[in-house]
Amino acid sequence: MKKTVLSLIGVVAAASAVCFYYPTTSDTPVMQVPSQQDTKVDTYSSRDTFDYFLSGLGEADLETLKAHFNTYNTGQPEAYQLDNDLFERFIQYRAALSNLNPDNRHPLNTESLQRLNEQVMQIQSAFFSIEEQQRLFGEENMQRQLALRQLELKDHIINQDDYYNAWEQEINTLPPVMQQSYQNAAVLSQLQATNSLEEHKH
Repeated sequence: MKKTVLSLIGVVAAASAVCFYYPTTSDTPVMQVPSQQDTKVDTYSSRDTFDYFLSGLGEADLETLKAHFNTYNTGQPEAYQLDNDLFERFIQYRAALSNLNPDNRHPLNTESLQRLNEQVMQIQSAFFSIEEQQRLFGEENMQRQLALRQLELKDHIINQDDYYNAWEQEINTLPPVMQQSYQNAAVLSQLQATNSLEEHKH
C-alpha cells in the first residue's frame, strides 16, 4: 500500500517522462554498477544526475554509490561540478520520503492524496531552499498539483462539458511544453469517452 501511494503521489505522469542522455564533459572513466555499463551519465539536470547514480541502489550500497558520484563529479571541469552537499540532502530527502506512512484507516481518495502531497512538500522544505525545490522538483510538483486538481474537478463537476472546460482552463496556466502534453491527453480522453457513448448506443 505504501509503495502504491508513494508511486501515485511522487511519480505522477512518470510514464510520459523522457530521459535525455548527453555525453559527459570528461573522458575520465565513470564508476558504474553493472546495469549502467552501456549507458552514459544523465546530465540533463542535477536532479537527473543524482537519480542516475542512486538508480544503482540494490546493486551496490549507498556508500559505494556516493563514491561513484564523487569519482564522476571530481572528474568534471569545475564549472560543471555539482554540489556535493545538495546530493547528500537529496539522499536524505529520498530516505525521508520512504518513511512516509499514509493513513491506511481511510480509503485512498482526493483528500488523502492531498494530505500526502502536503507531507511531501513539507519534507522538501525541510531539506531544500525554495530555489532548490524549484530546480530539483519544479515540474514534478506542478504535475502532482495538477493531478490533484484534476481529481478535485472530477469529484465536484458532474456535467462532462463543464469538467472539460474547467480542466482546459487549468491546462492553460501551464508552460507551453506541458500544455501540449496535457492537451493531447485531454483530446484522447474525450475521444475515448465519445467512442464509449457510441458503443452504448449500438
